[in-house]
Amino acid sequence: MNEIIVFFENMQVEILMIITGITLVLFILLFITMINLSVFRNKYKKLNKGKAIQSYEEHIIKNKSDIEYLKQHQSELFNHIDKIYDQAKDAYTKVRLHRYNAFERQGGEMSFVLVMLNQHNNGVILHNLHNSEYSYLYSKNVTNGMTKEKLTEEEKEVLLKAMNDK
Repeated sequence: MNEIIVFFENMQVEILMIITGITLVLFILLFITMINLSVFRNKYKKLNKGKAIQSYEEHIIKNKSDIEYLKQHQSELFNHIDKIYDQAKDAYTKVRLHRYNAFERQGGEMSFVLVMLNQHNNGVILHNLHNSEYSYLYSKNVTNGMTKEKLTEEEKEVLLKAMNDK
């Protein structure tokens, strides 16, 4: 027993330095843990911001049910979008209007050619001839960019411009 006491008396400085080093390391670890805890608290506050306090289990269950709901309705939405795209192919998306004076010194620029086409270049040409005394409106069907009737220069020009629209 005396040997142990003598050993500790001789090693007193070294033991004190070891205990001081261990204490210093523990304080550093405590400081790092406090910083991590502060970061975790901030994240937890952001997660629960504006909500009644819930457990993480409740958060996860709610999020999982929301994801399942979205997955179930996603295919329905894609089907609706496909139907809308199919319907839009027949809509007039290429529209051109050209106004001009058909008769010099009469009626101003009240005559016009209106071309309305869908994605497949099917549609109609409306041609209005106007002067100060009368106005005539002609229509011509367009199928694949072609008409059965002969086209005027104005109609040809406006039809080509409309067909080149994307």
